[in-house]
Amino acid sequence: MFKIIVKEGVVFREFNIQFMDFVKVLNEVGEKMGFIPTITSAAEGEHTLNSYHSLDCAWDVRTRGLKLPQTTADTLRIALTEIDKRWEVIYGDAKHLDHIHIEFNLRK
Repeated sequence: MFKIIVKEGVVFREFNIQFMDFVKVLNEVGEKMGFIPTITSAAEGEHTLNSYHSLDCAWDVRTRGLKLPQTTADTLRIALTEIDKRWEVIYGDAKHLDHIHIEFNLRK
């Protein structure tokens, strides 16, 4: 059974194959690392002009309460890029300290 929380107000316009891969890996990483993931953003909200959020290929995951957010981001990156090298996982820069940004890069 999948155990993922979705923050109130998050909008999903489309469930594509990339989303299905993302939630499968997110659930597996959460189980492995002992936490229940929370998706905090999908297609809603204000994102940069070229953001994959508006294309239903980017999602944000809450880091608040995670003991090892960098390890979680690294684990997600490894698992997703084993599926497809176009996955990108961003955490730790100035814009991504309170969440892990995961996107499927359609331009690669």
